[in-house]
Amino acid sequence: MTGTNAIEIVGNSLKDKKPYSEEMNYVLASYKEMMDELMSLVQEISIQNEDIVAMNDEISRSYEELQNYQGKLLSIIEFLSSIVPEKSMEDFMEDILELTLSLIPAADGGSGGIVEGEYFRYLAQRGYTDILKENKFPRDIILLTEEPIIFRNLHNEFNSDIPEKYKRIFEQAGSPRIKSSLAVGLKTDQIIGNIFLDSFSDYDAFTDEDKRILEAVSKISSVYIYLKLSLQELDDTYIGMIRALAYAVEIKDKYTKGHSDRVAEYSLKLGEVLGFSRQRKRLLKEAALLHDIGKIGVPDSILNKSGSLTDEEFEQIKMHTVYGGKVLNNVENLQEVAKIVRHHHERWDGRGYPDGLKGDQIPLESRIISIFDAFDTILTTRSYKKALPFTTAVEEIKKNSGTQFDPELVEVFLRNVSIDWVQPQCQNNGVL
Repeated sequence: MTGTNAIEIVGNSLKDKKPYSEEMNYVLASYKEMMDELMSLVQEISIQNEDIVAMNDEISRSYEELQNYQGKLLSIIEFLSSIVPEKSMEDFMEDILELTLSLIPAADGGSGGIVEGEYFRYLAQRGYTDILKENKFPRDIILLTEEPIIFRNLHNEFNSDIPEKYKRIFEQAGSPRIKSSLAVGLKTDQIIGNIFLDSFSDYDAFTDEDKRILEAVSKISSVYIYLKLSLQELDDTYIGMIRALAYAVEIKDKYTKGHSDRVAEYSLKLGEVLGFSRQRKRLLKEAALLHDIGKIGVPDSILNKSGSLTDEEFEQIKMHTVYGGKVLNNVENLQEVAKIVRHHHERWDGRGYPDGLKGDQIPLESRIISIFDAFDTILTTRSYKKALPFTTAVEEIKKNSGTQFDPELVEVFLRNVSIDWVQPQCQNNGVL
């Protein structure tokens, strides 16, 4: 349009002057041709510019998607770096649920749990009440799926045929609000758990992209849970063998049944108060369970003697700390336990056995076990004595503070010990 106007203006101007010459006609024709080419070029550039703008929008969207994926990848990497063996299964599932909710914002809530035999147990929930975690559910009423699946109206679709008891629990938890759900299994060679994400507002909240993200998270989670369960199984077997060794002593000494378990239980309570690490509590538990293992080397006639021991018999009794230390020192990974067991009859004032250690020379775990070994003995009927009341046992520990027992530990003991700790035992012995 602009080119045509310019030619007309030039043409009209020339008409007023004189008739066109052949040269002028040639000039005008050349000018018109040049303007047409320029207009064509302008239109072409305009089209290309629109394409570039569209391309820029696409690049911008792609960049935003890339940034989004990068953020999600960083979240997963950060989550992986935070996994530690000490983390409980409940804490791990809480973290998993928190991660998935942050990666899939369409979800308003969710839950996660593991299969335990014929039952399913919820370990974490968001957007529901804790009644989910307070109950176990038959696994056949839980929608367990291997691959990620999207469901609409899950509550009405699947809750109608379950037993009334569990239907009420789900309703109390808040499941009638669910409009759509995204579920995926936690699995190894079989399903070991499930993650559920739920929308309370949209029947079509979840996408195929959400399915892919949740599947990736489930694969990471499955590996950890499988390893955690395997380690727990090994740990249970290991502790079971330690208990079997402790029970071997109880077979010899009928009056000490349950003694090692109780000493371990009480010692761990004090370890908790003292802020022991998971590893140190494990060490304390093992040593407490095995503290009398050396009695295997003491004759039954001495262990179960109803009257007073002779000096010679008492010397043989004292050797159980040495025997226990030697037996355990030959077992790989039990050298620290062996040391604690050897010294659990040392005294704060240095008059104990077998080595006459004094004060802080005695391992802290040995000092703790020493208190509860005596405490439980006072509360228990033995071949040479009757069980005494809880208050008497507490007073006896207090009386021997600074001589037999570490005075600082006794202070902690006195502040925290409760009749609730020993009520079943005292009831059985009739000394409440």
